[in-house]
Amino acid sequence: MTLVIVWEYDVPAENAEHFEEHYGESGVWAQFFAQANGFQKTMLLRKAGGGYVTLDFWNSRADYDAFMARARERYEGIDRECESLTSAERCIGKFESYEPAKMSKT
Repeated sequence: MTLVIVWEYDVPAENAEHFEEHYGESGVWAQFFAQANGFQKTMLLRKAGGGYVTLDFWNSRADYDAFMARARERYEGIDRECESLTSAERCIGKFESYEPAKMSKT
């Protein structure tokens, strides 16, 4: 089951280039997460009308939770370093893939 964590960011125009460097597929966040077992990738999407969304893909919630348990301090440090790039950020949610229940033919 794949876990996808979705964040939404408001980014002032003057910070857009630096934001994209830090939050893109090869940015500081992706490099940090790449140290974790179970991390797949980060996607950065630019919203029509402004702002951004990131999608962080993990093999499972357990992989994400284990990484965060041991790397929380560094996570918070990177978050503080990148804080000035955004005017607002919101975690939209943590979504897990699922397989629909199969209907039995009886």
